[in-house]
Amino acid sequence: MDIKHLPSSDNDEYLTITQIGERLNPPQRARFLNKLLLKRGLQVSKVSGGYIPTPKGEEYGGKMCDVPMQHVEGSTQQLKWNSNLLVSFLQNELINTPRL
Repeated sequence: MDIKHLPSSDNDEYLTITQIGERLNPPQRARFLNKLLLKRGLQVSKVSGGYIPTPKGEEYGGKMCDVPMQHVEGSTQQLKWNSNLLVSFLQNELINTPRL
């Protein structure tokens, strides 16, 4: 076979909503994008702070990822998004949605 490798969904880039916001045109603040994602049903707020993806959010690449904690040893869970899926969704939303 001539196939060198197959693309894998694991190769997708997962970013925080802050990083996603920096890629939008024009760039958007995380606070605004989090409100938009809540309103569209892609995430819900955790009691302890932060967000978790809904089943609809998981369709747009939302997943909880282990990230190292700052200033202490260990890790915590943080919601990250598949940049390929969420950037295009949000860019379309920004074109068709008035400011929240």
